[in-house]
Amino acid sequence: MGEEVLTQQGCWQIFDQWTAGGQVAWAEEPRELGRLLRESTQDTATSPKAWMDAYLGAFAESGGLTLVTLDRALAGKARGAVLLG
Repeated sequence: MGEEVLTQQGCWQIFDQWTAGGQVAWAEEPRELGRLLRESTQDTATSPKAWMDAYLGAFAESGGLTLVTLDRALAGKARGAVLLG
């Protein structure tokens, strides 16, 4: 990312600006999340990224949400995901 890389503090500044604009809504974990997460984590993978991808996909699916990502691998694991870029 070259010169566009941000520090953690820089990321929080952008996050705070973004959420202050009223374009973000927080959602509780959907009721079916646990079941869908369990279904999508029956692999023998040990990668923490695999768990996070499974969680995000299950959250979106169980909540009737659309997952929008720049991550091609994540988009391939989440039903109905939108890949940007």
